[in-house]
Amino acid sequence: MTYIPLTDLDEIISGSEEVVSTIYEPVDLSAHVVAEAMSDVWHMTPLQDKDGFGRAQGELWVVDDWSFSELNLPPALFHLDTHHVQEIGSHILIERWMSGQERGIREDGQSVRTDPGTIECFYQDISLPRELLGFPTDEPFEVPEITRDSAIGQLVFDEWDDVFADLKRGSGHVSDMKLKRLVACLKIAFGAHPQRADVRIYARDALFRQICRFIEQNLEDPELCTDTLLDAYGVSRATLYRMFEPLGGVQAYLTYRRAASALHFISLNKGRRGFVKAACERWGFSSPTNFNRTIQRLFGNSPKALLLDRHNPNPASGSLTHFVQNYLDVSFNGFSASEPECAA
Repeated sequence: MTYIPLTDLDEIISGSEEVVSTIYEPVDLSAHVVAEAMSDVWHMTPLQDKDGFGRAQGELWVVDDWSFSELNLPPALFHLDTHHVQEIGSHILIERWMSGQERGIREDGQSVRTDPGTIECFYQDISLPRELLGFPTDEPFEVPEITRDSAIGQLVFDEWDDVFADLKRGSGHVSDMKLKRLVACLKIAFGAHPQRADVRIYARDALFRQICRFIEQNLEDPELCTDTLLDAYGVSRATLYRMFEPLGGVQAYLTYRRAASALHFISLNKGRRGFVKAACERWGFSSPTNFNRTIQRLFGNSPKALLLDRHNPNPASGSLTHFVQNYLDVSFNGFSASEPECAA
């Protein structure tokens, strides 16, 4: 397998490096001020507890015609009427309850309950133009509940997490590719066919990222192989091979990530007896000799030479410093965040 720097690997996995500027505002408002500010969207009646009415605290980002927020909201009663539905007709609001309770009765008489935790709510929401999802502004649309119980729900939340991770880094930018992947996954969750031209490429990229996360979380499983991925994600063998072709193929990528993890483990325990053998057993190499040959083939130098060159101030290909910077920081399970109960 050829040597792939992290920048290239990240581009293969994340797509375009194009970014979109954001506008950021911290939120720290009394419950009554929030109720007044939200009067165009809903009727909100703050509820008093033993400490008073409380405050809404969190963060707000505006990205083009999108808005994103993450808020701790004090207890309140909410009511959405026909006037409000008409007023917000150009956008769709999607809420994700991280903790808290939402209870009520819909107009059709069905009860609503979202109950991840305590009565004080911590949630994220996204407001995006209907036209991005292909919905006309003059037709009613009820956002369906999205949960991690479904494959598309998992993709939606993974892409949602990635967008919020960009926003919360404070760089003032968010990846345009991540927004496109999120839109594609939302379209499928709202009923679009996954092979539709406007969603297929971005949804496939989202699935590829999820498969990479799965691989990273299961590298130590000796049974992890191509068939494992086929069974777990239900894609065809040809589709899976196309996804990993830029990385040398599925099996080559598995070997690559296992070798990287094993070498990183050894580097953290440099000089301690038995850790080479432990790394080989943990990541499925038949012997230290086999491991040494794999590292030499993948990274152009032996593990010993890479470890000795760790503090080279001007690292080149083949040094552990360069290796650590360009490989070991790729950890797809690092994208995961606290899993909510649902979004709607």
